[in-house]
Amino acid sequence: GDDRTQLRNPAAEAHTQRKAVIEHVRSASYLLYADTPDPEVMKDEGFLGLAKTDFPMIGTAFGVNKTGLVFTSAHEVTQTGHCTSKGNPEAVARESGRKETFCVLITQTYNKAYRGKVIFIDLANDVAVIQIQGTQNDLPFLEFTDNEGVSQGEEVLTVGAPLGSANFMTVGFVS
Repeated sequence: GDDRTQLRNPAAEAHTQRKAVIEHVRSASYLLYADTPDPEVMKDEGFLGLAKTDFPMIGTAFGVNKTGLVFTSAHEVTQTGHCTSKGNPEAVARESGRKETFCVLITQTYNKAYRGKVIFIDLANDVAVIQIQGTQNDLPFLEFTDNEGVSQGEEVLTVGAPLGSANFMTVGFVS
């Protein structure tokens, strides 16, 4: 047998860790689209392809628990007429508080679509909370942590859809 100690490759280990983190973040991230007037259409096999081309993408969101609680930016659901075409009668009714607000959430891997109900909007902090409808309590999510132990220079990842570019990820550092 060979008694030599196996050499560690820190660069390869970092790459493997980064890849695992990216895959987990993508699994818990959603693209946010305007609501469809007929949620039943979401069950059609061609809906995902149709949604990607025919619906206006609003932004991104991410799951925060396994029951389908999702966080996004408040401006993404308010400046777009609450996930509908701005100014149409449906949007006006929602903005005046007379009707519930829904959005369509599509997984970043484009393999599943959900309808979500906007349950909380905090304009001052630019946060909105959406509850995915009809889930099986098994959705991937990202865990919150406090900022203790985070140090300057530490690597961070940002996920988003700037200007409609889906699956956009940037590596940065804590400054």
